[in-house]
Amino acid sequence: MTVLLLGGGGKLGQALRRALGADHDLHAVGSRDLDCGDPAAVAALVERVVPAVVINAVVFGGVEACEQDPQRALRVNAYLPRQLARLSRARDFQLIHFSSDAVFSGAKGGAPYREDDIPDPINIYGLTKHLADVFIAEEAERYHLLRVGMVFGDNPKQHQFFEKMVARARQGEALRVADDVITSPTSAGDVAALVRRLIAPGCDLPTGLLHAANRGQASLFEFLRFGLDRLGLHPDLTPVASATFPGLGRRTTATPLASATLVARPWQDALAEYCASLHPQSQSEKEA
Repeated sequence: MTVLLLGGGGKLGQALRRALGADHDLHAVGSRDLDCGDPAAVAALVERVVPAVVINAVVFGGVEACEQDPQRALRVNAYLPRQLARLSRARDFQLIHFSSDAVFSGAKGGAPYREDDIPDPINIYGLTKHLADVFIAEEAERYHLLRVGMVFGDNPKQHQFFEKMVARARQGEALRVADDVITSPTSAGDVAALVRRLIAPGCDLPTGLLHAANRGQASLFEFLRFGLDRLGLHPDLTPVASATFPGLGRRTTATPLASATLVARPWQDALAEYCASLHPQSQSEKEA
């Protein structure tokens, strides 16, 4: 099966390459290969590859970045998915797109959001991700929207939350982490396994929106403390309020996800497995 993967350099992209590369004719492109904000370039790529499946893992992410450049946020996060939805109908390919818990405000007070909850984004990032969901549901025929929480997984780049904090812990830095930001940690590897299932012949999962985060929820502080412990790292780690880190745009504080359809494994199991792959010796020592 010919699969076109947009955003092949990120966490999800790397995991998807590993999960799909051996069994499919996988064409993975990253930001160096394609300007995803250029509709003509995107259309030409689809015309050349003739995919049976297109997976969109491209995102212009971060609350601050989107507040600073809302036009690019719209082009990449909303208009690119709309174009892919239209192309999927015209070219008859299956479209898989990644949504975000940022489409929700957190007004449920920590109760998990399910697929039938109505989005109410409070910043530009969340708004553009919600627009993509609406565009795809309106214009595509064969599609899956996979909504994820904070993604963790193997990636050579160390600028995202878990990897950045682990690097700082290994340098002996004291860490302050928000204990009032609640999310559903999401394993990139588990999401890639789900995508593999979705594109397989005879898949029994319904078309449409699925919450693909791992089961359960945690504050950023709880998540990081669990991971650092599995890695045998014990820095000076202090819980603080998220207001300690001011920035542009309103930020959500409690957007855990749950699914009425999927049964995912607990985030603790997925994170423990990931940490064991990073530091197998410390894992074996803990289990001895």
